[in-house]
Amino acid sequence: MARKRREDVIEATSERIKAAAWTLMHERGTAGLAIREIARAIDMTAPALYYYFASLDDLITTLILDAFNAMADTLEVARDSVPTDAKQPATKALFAVSMAYRAWAVANPMAFQLIYGNPIPSYVAPAAITVPAASRSGEVFTRLLWQALKTGEFQVAAAYREIPASIRAHILGYFVHIQTAD
Repeated sequence: MARKRREDVIEATSERIKAAAWTLMHERGTAGLAIREIARAIDMTAPALYYYFASLDDLITTLILDAFNAMADTLEVARDSVPTDAKQPATKALFAVSMAYRAWAVANPMAFQLIYGNPIPSYVAPAAITVPAASRSGEVFTRLLWQALKTGEFQVAAAYREIPASIRAHILGYFVHIQTAD
């Protein structure tokens, strides 16, 4: 029982820290994050924050993951809201997902800026951690585009069918990944 309570306290405190970080970013921009300012906002000492996040970079990475996952969750809900028996389901889902992407970006400008906007000085996102989360959203779009191309719902104009040799292997490799996951 005590272990569960302790886990709940740790989770609640981590959420308070993240909320304070978001507030600070809203006030000062993405480059305005500072452990001392976050700690001050929630009446903690700066060293106490390191119990919850090993470093400012660790906190930023967590915020980035939260943003990417929230956006991907939104896109997946939009995709899944289109009935599969609708006429041109992939095209309709692609439109719904595109509108959901825009709506999420407008509703969450700081999260959008954090993941696609201004870089944070001296922060380097750990690719092994952030790329899988970032790929979730791209994969929603790519799967729908692939489905629309495969079923003939979407036709590519002749002028755009030729893929430059410099990127052909990369794109074909990605579509093979998408095809095998179907």
